[in-house]
Amino acid sequence: MTRIANSGSIKVAHYQRMSNNTELGCGPPWETSDNPRIGKIIGWAPQVAILSHPAIGGFVLHCEWNSILESLWFGVPIATWPLYAEQQFNAFEMVKEMELAAEIMLDYRTEYTNSQIILTSEEIERGIKQLMENDSKIRKNVKEMTKKGRKALMDGGSSHFSLGRIRDLPTFHR
Repeated sequence: MTRIANSGSIKVAHYQRMSNNTELGCGPPWETSDNPRIGKIIGWAPQVAILSHPAIGGFVLHCEWNSILESLWFGVPIATWPLYAEQQFNAFEMVKEMELAAEIMLDYRTEYTNSQIILTSEEIERGIKQLMENDSKIRKNVKEMTKKGRKALMDGGSSHFSLGRIRDLPTFHR
């Protein structure tokens, strides 16, 4: 999602799986599309390049852990939409425990139509609006977590120190 300068409106990039398993989606907001009405057909999106772009104001995420870490690294707030496995736990932690994400949905849905999870546009809109608030607690918490994460990887940071200790273990050098 990007915030359009001086307009207050939000442009949402989305992906939709079609019946033939091709993905129909909007490319990054800085790309032009073959068909501006429906988007651009792509098979893969460069997530790190997208998240690192300064125009990105939020990320709707199913809450896979690596995507959460990438989002936090680049300081991009998340709106949660878990679908299966550990995603629900990750979403709960991000929304309720750590206050680093906005909620679109936290629970699994049992209502299915044509293998699609039913979610109302109002539920999606509510989560995205909460995510895109300029001075929200979520946005402030994400900014602080980004600083902490980057500090942990610097020389002398907690991750740098811990990995060094593992490397120095006698069993590591076998």
